[in-house]
Amino acid sequence: MIKIEWYEKLDFDENPLELNPMKHDFEPAGLEEEANELIYRIQAGDMLLIIGKQGHGKTALLKQAIKRFRGKGKLIYVDAKKTSYRLDIEQLLVKKYGFVRGRLLGNKPKNMVLLLDNAHTLSDRNNRLIKFYFDQNYLRSVIFTTDNPDEMNIDQSIRSRIGNRVIELEPISLDDARQIIKNRMLDEFVSKDTVEESFRFSEGNPREFLLNVEAVMSSDIENPTSDEIRKILKKRSGADSDDEEETDVFICNECKSALVKIAGEWRCEKCDTFCENCGGLVDEDDDYCPSCGIEFLEEEVEE
Repeated sequence: MIKIEWYEKLDFDENPLELNPMKHDFEPAGLEEEANELIYRIQAGDMLLIIGKQGHGKTALLKQAIKRFRGKGKLIYVDAKKTSYRLDIEQLLVKKYGFVRGRLLGNKPKNMVLLLDNAHTLSDRNNRLIKFYFDQNYLRSVIFTTDNPDEMNIDQSIRSRIGNRVIELEPISLDDARQIIKNRMLDEFVSKDTVEESFRFSEGNPREFLLNVEAVMSSDIENPTSDEIRKILKKRSGADSDDEEETDVFICNECKSALVKIAGEWRCEKCDTFCENCGGLVDEDDDYCPSCGIEFLEEEVEE
C-alpha cells in the first residue's frame, strides 16, 4: 500500500514545510533588516560574520544573497559543516574560476563573493588564503556564519577585517511564525491553535517551529484541540504526555509571565485580551465573545 503524505492530501506535490532553504524558494520571516544589511555589506565589499543558533535562519539569510546576486556576480556557497575535513579555498577557486597557484587563467574575475556557511573551523591555510584573495581583490566579499563564534578558528587578521560587521540572529516572534506559515501557503490549512502552540514549544526557533507544525499536521488526529496539540508536541519533545496537565507551566514569550489556563486555552493576563468564560481571544471593543457568544458587561466603578 502506497503511503500518502499529509501534504499530498492537501494537494501539495512537495512538503511546504521543507527545512533546507536551498531546496525551496519560500521567503523567510523576520529577517528583512538582516537581509538588507547582508546585501549592503556584499555590495560594499566587506567581510561579515552572521551569528545564530542552529535553526535560527543563517542559511536562509545566505539564500537571500544567492537569489539577489545570481547571474550578476560570481558566488561560491560552501557548507563547511559538510566539507570541513577537506575544505580548500584555493581548490574551490581553481574549479570555478581557473586559479592556478594564486594566478589566473584568463581575465581576472570581478565581484567574487564567498559565502562560508557553518564556518566553525577553518584551517590555518584557509585563513591565509581567504586573507590573500580578499586583499588582492579576487574575493570582493566574504560572509561567515556560525553558531559559536568563540570556537571559530579565525585569525586576528581576518577578525580585524570583520570588525564590528556582525549580524546576530534573534528568536522569531509569534507574528513571524504566522508569516512563515502564510509564506508557505498554509495559512488556510493550519489552525490558529496549531501555529500558537507550535510556536510556544519552539522557543522562537524557526526550525523547531516548522518541525512542531509538521508533527501536528502529520498526526492521525483531524482538527485537534489545543490539549491534543500540546500532547503531540510534548511527545515530539520527549516529555511524558501522560503527566498531569496542571503540572505544566507555560511562559508568555513577550513579558515572560506565567500563562493561565482558561477552558483549555493558555493565556497571558498581561498581554492577552480574552474571554474569561472560554479563553477565546477578543478585541477590547467587543460586546460579545466571538467564540462562545457570552455578553460582556461593563464594570461599574464606585465613586
